[in-house]
Amino acid sequence: MNIFVSDRTGANWFLRPDATLNKDCSDYWLPDGLDYVIPVPFAYIRIDKNAKSVATRFARRYYSTSGYGVYLYTDQLPFCMGQSLDFSTLVSPSSSTGDSTANSIPALEQAFSNISSLCSLKSGDLVCIALENEPHRLSKGESYSFMDIKFSIK
Repeated sequence: MNIFVSDRTGANWFLRPDATLNKDCSDYWLPDGLDYVIPVPFAYIRIDKNAKSVATRFARRYYSTSGYGVYLYTDQLPFCMGQSLDFSTLVSPSSSTGDSTANSIPALEQAFSNISSLCSLKSGDLVCIALENEPHRLSKGESYSFMDIKFSIK
């Protein structure tokens, strides 16, 4: 399983490893040596079948589940390391069925199309698009909530 994360436009993206997925949306334990993490809310679609070079207009044929989540990163480490913190991708346990999330964020299907033009997507992969937010830092003891995701930094 891969986690593809795109910026708000759907044009630029990067890959987060599946080791970052925190399925329980449990509290996040700050790794030793880090002072803070930065939360980024996102919308996502979960891919249902393998896809390669899919035009935007056909994107809906490749997913049936969409929802929201939050990923955490730090700028205290080089980019690749700061984006790959274990259990730092929290996905809403009550994701919506259908494409209501994608309908409200048209760039999500564009991101899917852009990513599929360069990479093969497989069933279970997540395609995420970061939502606009004002970056802020979360330190130990602070809490964060977005939609139905709530967690604390330990």
